[in-house]
Amino acid sequence: MILQFSIFSYILMAVFYLLAAGVLGILWRMLRPVPGRKYMMAPIILIVIALPWADELWIAYHFNQACDDAGIHVKRQVVVDGFYDATKNDNTKDEFVVIEDRFVNRMKESGFQFKERRTLYNKVRHLEVQNGKMAQTILDKPTARYHYIKTADHSPIGFRIIKHESIILDREINEILGRDTSYSRYPSWINIWHAFLNGHGMTICNSPLHAPVEKRIGQIDAYVLKPKHKSK
Repeated sequence: MILQFSIFSYILMAVFYLLAAGVLGILWRMLRPVPGRKYMMAPIILIVIALPWADELWIAYHFNQACDDAGIHVKRQVVVDGFYDATKNDNTKDEFVVIEDRFVNRMKESGFQFKERRTLYNKVRHLEVQNGKMAQTILDKPTARYHYIKTADHSPIGFRIIKHESIILDREINEILGRDTSYSRYPSWINIWHAFLNGHGMTICNSPLHAPVEKRIGQIDAYVLKPKHKSK
């Protein structure tokens, strides 16, 4: 379990304890006439001591547990002509668009005969290489058997922890062939400075925290979907 404490955290913690000690001292004097004030103050003091640590311990523990499930998980690979990429829109309307030569060449080099993607109006743009040129068709729904889908996108799974996940789904038999899962955690309140220094302040795990970091070859589609026409 990795705790996100630094010198800034300890400085903030020291200031908190100093202020808390002053408040507790005033409260102690106020309760002087009350019998059993020691027993009344004991739980308050314990809560004050634990307060700077509590949420960081909770977040770090559950983040570590979640990260055990992180990484690329491949059930089986398939050789395909093409697939449907549902992870993002192509940022265009339903009308036909001009396909630049560089995209045609990229498609040829990929080895896929076709690819499909959502348009802004939830139609499907089917792009296919025919006689060295790119042909496009606007469809109401995808024709590809294999779908590249984002199943979790900044989805909260617990206090200050979110999940990201993409899968390759065989629509014909409704089987998940592979998934890419990662998790992110936000800093605890004692580490709020981290958010200002690091922009969003998130820490991301793409694999278990105790495992060596593996070099990736791409997204989950590159691990599962093998192009039928890839040149050797």
